[in-house]
Amino acid sequence: MTVLASEKISPPTLTTRVTRLLVWPLSAWIAYIFLWYLQYKFTGHPGSTYIFTILTDWLGFHGHEKVMRIGTGVAELIASLLLFVPRTQVLGAGLSLCIMTGAIFFHLVSPLGIDPYGDGGVLFKEACATWAAAAAILAIRHRDVIALLTWVVNWWGYDKHMYVLATIILLAAVIYLLIGGILALGFAAVGIGRVRPQAGHVTLGARAASLPGAMLLWPVLVCRWWRSR
Repeated sequence: MTVLASEKISPPTLTTRVTRLLVWPLSAWIAYIFLWYLQYKFTGHPGSTYIFTILTDWLGFHGHEKVMRIGTGVAELIASLLLFVPRTQVLGAGLSLCIMTGAIFFHLVSPLGIDPYGDGGVLFKEACATWAAAAAILAIRHRDVIALLTWVVNWWGYDKHMYVLATIILLAAVIYLLIGGILALGFAAVGIGRVRPQAGHVTLGARAASLPGAMLLWPVLVCRWWRSR
């Protein structure tokens, strides 16, 4: 039976105790944000429908806002549940980080903008705070992240064919992220202004905030960048 790194018997320091406790209010914040907005996503609230219509139209999936809206809500619900089970908390944090990376990216790059409701950008600020909370959980429990990845690799390695498949998947993921990293830097430097010329001057902070999403969703930005030529 695999034991997570943070669960190995060792005398915990005061700092370790504090950081272990910190993951729970961070998880509670993420779950609060996700679960609060589910009532709007799952009921088809006009505000939620408005946002996802903008996104799906911008992505070229006209008329499919419900699929994206419900799908996002389901992913957020799953992440919220995973966050409160110690053994799956890092999975929940990872999923939350991916969801919020996409949210921040779309706020900065798509016509949605950072203030879609005219309330000072509350939704965007909450997305940034939730992203930071998920990243903090992963940083605090980084040993568990490494232990989980090690367990996955070992599990795949039991069979030769599975090991080869796992190696191919890993290499593909590394290549994907490397391409994304290179393109994200170019996008943050010059591409974001071309994709969203209506936004005017793009601040250095906005360019930096677009990097994680651009790296993860680079096929989307390549399509939009190409269309803006």
